[in-house]
Amino acid sequence: MTEQELRQALDNEEPQYPELAAQLNASDVPKLRAIAEGSDVGRATKAVYLASLLDIGDADEIVVKAARSTTELMRIASATGLKNLPAKARDRAADLLIDEANPAISKMVLHAVDADSPVLGPKIRALKERTQFREVRDLAGRKLGDIK
Repeated sequence: MTEQELRQALDNEEPQYPELAAQLNASDVPKLRAIAEGSDVGRATKAVYLASLLDIGDADEIVVKAARSTTELMRIASATGLKNLPAKARDRAADLLIDEANPAISKMVLHAVDADSPVLGPKIRALKERTQFREVRDLAGRKLGDIK
């Protein structure tokens, strides 16, 4: 798929992510990265989510990089895609996002984490203790009940 075709597919109001992901291979990851790092934030967020669905090449690094973004919409896109990532990449991105000022992002992270993690376990405990948002505190507490 050319980068232009990929851009056009992502420009749809509701891209068909699973179908699109099935058409891509490792040679498409650099094109997807270029779109995710581009100036069109709407398209970039869609590229980040699409990358989360790909178990090829280093597509998961696109999601991790979005977690470091100064643009909140990019961090939201990363958090949305966490559930699709392999555990190692999910933990790296979640580690960057769990302490978000935006409670919606913290909640998405907490929902995506489903296994004990030496990195995330202590952060979930700390989040439960210090967050001012009751929903996040309650969710962290429930998650800690799942993670021993």
